[in-house]
Amino acid sequence: MLKKVKSYGVEEGKKNKQITIARKMKNKNYALEEIMELTGLTKEEINNV
Repeated sequence: MLKKVKSYGVEEGKKNKQITIARKMKNKNYALEEIMELTGLTKEEINNV
């Protein structure tokens, strides 16, 4: 149980970092395709940041 919780926390932290990077890339006018490729986020996830 503890391993599952810890694993979930690590994954959630990675996702938050990807979202932060995507937000910075959007602010610098990177193309959506580039952001998707470099962060691994979907178009919908990027559009929601």
